[in-house]
Amino acid sequence: MEQKIYLFGERGSGTVSNGDVQDFYKLREDCVRKNVLFEDPNFPADETSLFYSKDKVTSYKWLRPKEVSSNPLLFVDGASRFDVIQGSLGNCWFAAALAGLARYKHLVYQVVPNDQSFDDNYAGIFHFRFWQYGKWIDIVIDDRLPFKAVSPIKSIVESIGDLVFFKSPDKDEFWTALLEKAYAKLHGSYEALERGNSLEAMQDFTGGISEEFIADLIPENFFEVLLTAKQRCSLMACCFHEDFQARGLEPAHAYSITDIKLLDTGTTSIELIRIRNPWGRKEWTGNFCDQDSIWVKLPQSVKDEIEFQEKIDGEFWMEFSDFKNVFTFVVVCNLTPESLTCSGSKNWKLQMLEGQWVNGTTAGGSKPIENLAKNPQYLVTLEQPDSNGSGTCSIIVSLMQRNRRSQRHKGLQNLTIGYDVRRIHNAVSVPKPMNGSTLTTFRSRFRNPPLAPIRDLSCRLSLKPVTYCIIPFTAEPEQEGEYLLRIFSENGVKLEYFDQEISYNDEDIDNRITVHAENEIVSDESFHLFSKYAREGDGELNWVLLQKLLTDFYSGFTKEVCRSLVAMMDIDRSGKLSLAEFRVLWKDIQNWQTTFKLNDIDNSGNLDTSELRNALKSIGFGTNFNILNLLVRRYSDGNGKLALDDFLLSVIKLKTAIETFKSKDPGYTGSTSFTLDEWTERCIYS
Repeated sequence: MEQKIYLFGERGSGTVSNGDVQDFYKLREDCVRKNVLFEDPNFPADETSLFYSKDKVTSYKWLRPKEVSSNPLLFVDGASRFDVIQGSLGNCWFAAALAGLARYKHLVYQVVPNDQSFDDNYAGIFHFRFWQYGKWIDIVIDDRLPFKAVSPIKSIVESIGDLVFFKSPDKDEFWTALLEKAYAKLHGSYEALERGNSLEAMQDFTGGISEEFIADLIPENFFEVLLTAKQRCSLMACCFHEDFQARGLEPAHAYSITDIKLLDTGTTSIELIRIRNPWGRKEWTGNFCDQDSIWVKLPQSVKDEIEFQEKIDGEFWMEFSDFKNVFTFVVVCNLTPESLTCSGSKNWKLQMLEGQWVNGTTAGGSKPIENLAKNPQYLVTLEQPDSNGSGTCSIIVSLMQRNRRSQRHKGLQNLTIGYDVRRIHNAVSVPKPMNGSTLTTFRSRFRNPPLAPIRDLSCRLSLKPVTYCIIPFTAEPEQEGEYLLRIFSENGVKLEYFDQEISYNDEDIDNRITVHAENEIVSDESFHLFSKYAREGDGELNWVLLQKLLTDFYSGFTKEVCRSLVAMMDIDRSGKLSLAEFRVLWKDIQNWQTTFKLNDIDNSGNLDTSELRNALKSIGFGTNFNILNLLVRRYSDGNGKLALDDFLLSVIKLKTAIETFKSKDPGYTGSTSFTLDEWTERCIYS
C-alpha cells in the first residue's frame, strides 16, 4: 500500500508551515493559467529565509535558473554523487548524505518527484519530499536562489558569481540547489542547516533506520558489515580523526562512503573503501590515493571494475585497514520496506510508535530507578529467531527526537537521550506501567548511555525471542520533548504501549475516598440541597443554580466547571439537572473533592501533576501516559501544578469522553463509529 503524502503544514502531518498549506499541483496550474511565475510567500527571497540568529544584510542576488542559464535543467544526464558540491553553509553532513542518495535513482525520485522541469508547465515552482518522523511531507518552493554578487555591470549573467550554497559542476544543473532550499524551508531557514549528523539527512531522504559505529567499538567483521550494508542499498557516511589532516583528511567533516569492494587482483584480495568529500576537492594522500603507484601495477580490467578515475573530484579509494585506523565514526542508514527496492536485498520489517516526555508526568530522566520508571514504557515481543541459525533475533532500536532542528530559532537543541531494555517474565501479571520497585526485579539487558545530544540514537541488538520492556529516557529529569520509537527487524516484532487501558469503573474507587466523602455530608443531604436550590428555578438545576449550591460548601467551582458538570450529567440535554442526575453528581463531587484534598499533601491548594495518575486511579479511572500528557498540557499551570478547578475539569473531560464512547459501544468491543453530526454534538455539549 502506498504511503500517504502530506502537504507541508497539513493537519496530521506533524509539521508547521509559516503560512497557508501549499498544494504544488494547484499552485502550478494557477500560475500557468495566469502566465505568472510563482513567488513563495512562506519562504521569501530575503534574509529571513537565510538567517534566524542575526540581522545580516547580504549582497546576495536572488535569481531564477532561467535568469542565469540559457538551458537550465533539474538533472544533466541523471543524478550523480558528483552533482553535490557544498557551498558556504556548514552543512557537510547534509551534502554527504545527498551524495549517497544520488547513487540510487529510485531513491532520488522519491525525494525529487519526476513530474517537474524547466520546460513543460514551467511556472517557477518546484516540490520535494522528505520523510519526517513516520510521514512523507511535500514541500513547495519557488526557484529563486541566492547567488554571490560581483561587479555591477550591465549583464545579469556577468554581474553574478556562483550559487551561495549547493551547486553542481555543470552550471545548467539545479536539482541539488533547489533540494537544499526545500530542506531549508522545512526547518525554517538555511542557517538551521548548520551543523548536524549525516544520519539525520539520510533518514529524512529515505525513512530508514541508522546505525552508528564508533572507532573503538567496531565489530571484528566490520568490513563484512559495511559490504552487506552496500548490498542492501544502505546509505553510508563517515568522519575522520584530526591527527590525519596532513594526509588530506578534514577533521569534524562529513564524507560519503560511496562503495565497498573486495578487490581480486589475481594474486591477492584487497579490502577497499571509496570515500567522497562533498567539497569536490581535497583528497586522501595515503595508500591507494589517486596518485598512488599501485594503480599502475593493476590490470586495467581491475581498475574498470571499481571505476577508478585519477582526477580531482573529491573522491578517493582507501585500503580498509587504513580506514579503520583513521575514522572516528561511521553511520549506516538501513532502508525501510517502502524504500527498499534493490534487487536481491533483504526485506526488513518495521514497527514504530510516537511518544512524549512531559514535565510532571513522563519526563522522569535516567536515574534513580524510581525516576526511570516514570518515563513511557513499551512492550516488545520477539517471537521468531533469525534465519541464520543463531537462535536469536537481530533488531535495530531507534529512538529519534522530533522537531528540534526546526525550532532552533527558539533556542531549542537536541536533548541527550538513551533507552533501557529489560527482559520481562510473564508480562501479563506485571503491573502496567511498572514502578521503580517492580522494575528492579528485571535485569537490564541493554542500556544505551546518553553520550551526546543527537537527534537519533540507534543500536543493533541480538536478543532471545522473548518479551522485553523498552524505556526511552532523557539524561536529566523534567526535560520535555517528542520522540519516535522504531524497531527494525528481520522477522517482525510486536510493539505496544506497556500501560493501563483507558477505563472508568465507579466500583474501583479507593475505600479511603468513599469513607472520607461519606463522613463529610450524609447521603440524604443531597435531596435537601437539591430541593432548596431547585425552587429558584423550575424544579431543576441549571449551571447557575448549581454554582450557588456548590459554593455554599466548597471553593473552586468556577462557571466553566459548573457548566461542564451539568453537561456531563445532562442525559436529556435539557441544560438542567433532575434530582436523579444530581444525586449521582453529588456523589462524584464528594469523591473528587476528597481525592484532591488527600493528594494535596502540602495543603497548597494545588495537586502535583506527578500524582495525577494515582489520583485518577483512586476514583476509578485507568489512564495511560498519552492521556495523562494531554490532560497536563491542557489543564496544568505549566509548572507541574493543578488547581482544584483544573483537576475537576480534567476529571470531567475524561469521564465524559469514556462515557460517550461506551454509549456507542455497549458490547465493549473497543471500537465504534460516529456520524459527523453525532460527534459534533458530543464535542460541543461536553
